[in-house]
Amino acid sequence: MNRPTLFTAACLLATTSALLAQEAKVAPPVAVPQQKATKPKAEHREVRRLKSEQPQLVNMLNTSSAVGPKAPASPAVVPSISAPTVAEAPNQVLNLEESIQIAFQNHGDIGVAREQFESAAERVTSSKSPRAPQLNVESGYNNRSVTGGSGSSNSTSTDLVLRQNLFDSGLTKAQTRQARANARGALFGLGQARSGIAFQVAQTYFDQLRTGKLLDLAREQVRLAEENLKLVQAQAEAGVAAKVDQTPVEVELRQRQFNLTQAQNNARTAQVNFRNAIGLGRGPALPIQDVSGEAPIVAAVDTFFAEAQNMNPDLKIQRANVEAAQAGVDVANIRARPQVSVDGVLAAGIFDSPRRQSGLTASLTLPILDGGARRAERSAAQDQLQATQLREEQLAKDIAADIEASYATAVNARESIAAARALEEAATTNLNVAQEKYRQGLGIALEITTAQVQLFNAQISTIQALYNYYQAQAALERSIGRRSGLTTP
Repeated sequence: MNRPTLFTAACLLATTSALLAQEAKVAPPVAVPQQKATKPKAEHREVRRLKSEQPQLVNMLNTSSAVGPKAPASPAVVPSISAPTVAEAPNQVLNLEESIQIAFQNHGDIGVAREQFESAAERVTSSKSPRAPQLNVESGYNNRSVTGGSGSSNSTSTDLVLRQNLFDSGLTKAQTRQARANARGALFGLGQARSGIAFQVAQTYFDQLRTGKLLDLAREQVRLAEENLKLVQAQAEAGVAAKVDQTPVEVELRQRQFNLTQAQNNARTAQVNFRNAIGLGRGPALPIQDVSGEAPIVAAVDTFFAEAQNMNPDLKIQRANVEAAQAGVDVANIRARPQVSVDGVLAAGIFDSPRRQSGLTASLTLPILDGGARRAERSAAQDQLQATQLREEQLAKDIAADIEASYATAVNARESIAAARALEEAATTNLNVAQEKYRQGLGIALEITTAQVQLFNAQISTIQALYNYYQAQAALERSIGRRSGLTTP
């Protein structure tokens, strides 16, 4: 073995040993330096094209751009979930619309969806590139030997070559339609992310209001149970009632105190969930504005179906998937039949500059034997198209069912509000009567506790019905697609 070979082997051995030693060590997490704010990159031409083709998308793109510019690439660091950062809370009392806008600016899912669209838009450019002029430097080496002759000839060439595809049987056009349909679907995915985030914010917003009201009610229940216990104790001390009457009232008080602890935990959990839904980290509870106690009348359900046809992002995504699948069938059909390609070529020597070449090149590809690959690809593309069409039909049914279910829930909740308030009023009167009867020695302590439980259940029903109505309204808006950022054409 000669010296260069030994030297190369030694270098390889040293490099391998160093790599193995490095892998054996546990490297500490790499700290990511704080990146400076960068200017937003220029809008992709495919984004501009989609804006011109789909005017209803302009609102969605503009409002989603508040997420901010793309940060430069940096070494990955595993985020810590044990010590989340404390995000600065807004100084004002938030209403639902303000909360949703904060979520659009802070929630990571918006940025993810936008980057996925940008990626899909780049693939459109890539799919169109075969029909664009191609300029390359091509270098080659040629060795020829003459059979029966003497010697051989060697030649090298380095050329600047310009190629322009003039015809490719429609393959590039079909691939571009497929990529553009996928980009359109990714853009609707941005609306889908907005719709889902808005729905989650609304749900947690009303949950925080609900649990806050239930917490206030739990405190009131404890206070009322304490008053009832004092009343029974006073009657027992006065000799009007037996001391054993205190037992059921004390049990009721302990139960209400236990319920208060649970209500405090539920309220804190709802506050944490709301902060997370709007994209903020760990921190104090955010003050939010309560809704009106009068639930608005829900419009007729028939008006929502046509609106969903134009605004629901899930349905628009599936329609884009159908377009992409149809283009995929066209691509498979083109590849399954004879393909003709015509290119214009212009070549100029770099080192022997006087040499120039130009002309047209044409090729015909006739598939004869390929193990059934082209036939299988065509069948798979047709099956995929049929599957996406069936999925679109079923999705339209699912959306209609969601609208009807949310509508029925909202209507039922609105009707339940009035019934619950009437029940609460009657239960309040019943408790007052039971307390007065006991003071006069005409009733028993069990009547007080029973009336108290009935009142508490009625009050809980009133609170639940009110916020069930608003949550059903949020679900209805999600099924329609009102929060997606899409507007009707």
